[in-house]
Amino acid sequence: MSCNILVIGSSTKDKGGIVTVIKNINRHLSSNFKVCQVNTYITTNNPIKKLFYFLSGLVQLCFRLMFRKIDIVHIHMSYKGSFYRKSVIILLCKLFNKPVIVHVHGSTFKDFYNNLNPSLKKYVKFILNKTDKLVVLSKEWSDFFSIFVKKEKIFILYNGVEVSEKSVSSIKKDNQIVNCVFLGRLGQRKGIYDLLDSIKILKERNIKAVFYIAGDGEIQKVKSKVKQYGIEDYVKIVGWINDEEREKLLTNSEVLVLPSYNEGLPMAILESMSYGLTIISTPVGGIPEAVNNGENGFLVTPGDSAALAKAIEKSVINENWRNQVKKVNRIKISEQFNLTKLIKNLEELYLELSYKKGE
Repeated sequence: MSCNILVIGSSTKDKGGIVTVIKNINRHLSSNFKVCQVNTYITTNNPIKKLFYFLSGLVQLCFRLMFRKIDIVHIHMSYKGSFYRKSVIILLCKLFNKPVIVHVHGSTFKDFYNNLNPSLKKYVKFILNKTDKLVVLSKEWSDFFSIFVKKEKIFILYNGVEVSEKSVSSIKKDNQIVNCVFLGRLGQRKGIYDLLDSIKILKERNIKAVFYIAGDGEIQKVKSKVKQYGIEDYVKIVGWINDEEREKLLTNSEVLVLPSYNEGLPMAILESMSYGLTIISTPVGGIPEAVNNGENGFLVTPGDSAALAKAIEKSVINENWRNQVKKVNRIKISEQFNLTKLIKNLEELYLELSYKKGE
């Protein structure tokens, strides 16, 4: 039985975790699922280009709904503008009586919803209850959305990655400096400035480490802060990196630091775990479902630079513990957060909705 899936999301030319998830799913679905994709968003500073891109996507969507066989519509959604754009698409798809899956990625959707006025909250509730399934990334998100979305509509689907055949080497030369890495958009939400504060503390304590900062965003502001703190010998800003560069960086690093204020279940954490890195992050979103404090990493309160510095110090100076964590994280990815499991669960969801449609 062939099942035709229409995917709605951002341009695959965009950067970031959501696009990575979409690409992984599209690439690994079995041949029983025929995927076509309509892109309705592209990252640009030009609002006219954004509007044109969205309207162009709507035209393509209408054409496919009217003239192509579509069994299921799978919509990838974030928050704020993404929600409002996708709400139009949800209503349009239901007008054509299509089963709709909404896959929520927005790390700050909770803040977005809680800050809305009562009328807009009702609109969010109305739209999300129009979906056939609301896919969320963690139990924590499931608990949140179940406050205003029917529980039977909510489906937990953890992000997944392939288990890397490569991992950080267990063999380190005496006194070799530990490489740490930050992967993500440079800005306050990802906690980059808290990380710089903690690096300043580490330097004052004479704790040696090198921090590779990889990502786009507020690069110049970060460079200025690094210079202001006098930590140029500790920090290497590499900017946005491609897949090959990311693999090389992860293979040669031992600790990932991602002190975010809001998250879903970051691909950066899962990818780093698959390489055996120790994870230092915060207990937000689905992160505590992947990282157990003191077992395979450390979780610190967002904004607590002193605690972050202490967690980094513990990880950097204890090589035996890092080697233990490497084994734990690779097993955890293999058993709980692997891409094969994600695809299997998603295909089962597709088939469930497809069968219901045929009843």
